[in-house]
Amino acid sequence: MAVLGMMVVFMGVNNGSGQQAFYQPWSGEIFPARYRGSAQGILFFIARGLLTVWCYFLPVIMKYNFKIAVGLLVSFTVISMLVGTLFAPKTQGKTLEEITKERYGENFS
Repeated sequence: MAVLGMMVVFMGVNNGSGQQAFYQPWSGEIFPARYRGSAQGILFFIARGLLTVWCYFLPVIMKYNFKIAVGLLVSFTVISMLVGTLFAPKTQGKTLEEITKERYGENFS
């Protein structure tokens, strides 16, 4: 029961720093304008594909051992929160042109 409580707390905390909250703005900010749509499409494809695989196996895991399923959910939530928090690009207050110059240089066309 304690693991289930931890899952609820961690997932609640992580909702403010969830996966979509990171990869959607990143794909719009850190890729040049001509690649932005493709980048978002690829990121959505990967995220939805992995979610589909996870949703296929989660009920099977829960059927045999609920604690392992909850432990995996807590682990994935913590990993996701750490990746998003530690590796977020520092783009606050910058224009898209400034971000493109910073990431790809002056001569990027």
